[in-house]
Parts: sequence; structure tokens; C-alpha cells
Amino acid sequence: MRRYLKFSSLGVPGTYQIDNAGDFLLAIDDIVGTGNIGTDEITLLLTQPVQPITDGATAIKMKTTNSGGGLNPGPVVYESIMEAITAAPGGNVNLDPFLPEGYAVTSWELNTYVV
Repeated sequence: MRRYLKFSSLGVPGTYQIDNAGDFLLAIDDIVGTGNIGTDEITLLLTQPVQPITDGATAIKMKTTNSGGGLNPGPVVYESIMEAITAAPGGNVNLDPFLPEGYAVTSWELNTYVV
């Protein structure tokens, strides 16, 4: 049975392809590692190319923000994702309760990641 991570995006235009506000699902079983944890973005590596993207997307990139100042949002959102996944072994996960106040995903995209 596939498990999913539900996350919300604020929908801030201009950074990544999917800049619509809303709730989205990512298959947890497809996450195999971390490609990058930047100050305001993260890249999670996926097990196989995502279709129908023709370039064979093997990563999800998320742009993050922190409206309250303080710590860089990239590492905080990444740690929140890992905490959410480990808190619900074998089940679906909702990321929102694990994000500290003021932290959010603003946009995201599926893309290739060259190792």
C-alpha cells in the first residue's frame, strides 16, 4: 500500500513551475534521499522518473519561506518532512502540523537531478 505526504503550498509565482496555492500529495515510498538542502529550498530524490514529464523527472524541488525571521527555512522544512514521515510509520502523513509557525512551501516542481 502506497503512503503519501500531504503538504500545502502558498502558491507564490515566479520560482518553480507549480506555483498554485493548495494541498498536494507526494508518494513517500518514492523518496530515496536528499539532493540538496539550501537556505530556502530543498531537493528530494525520487526512485523513478515521474510521468508525463518528458525529461524523466527524478526529484522534487520545493521553495520554502519563513515569514517570522530566524532560522533558514530550507533545513527547517526538510527536518519537518523527515519528522512527519517517522512519526507515522506505515501510514499517510500530513506535513502541516509539523511545520513551525511561519514556515511554508511557496512553490515546487518535479525536475531532473544529476548526481
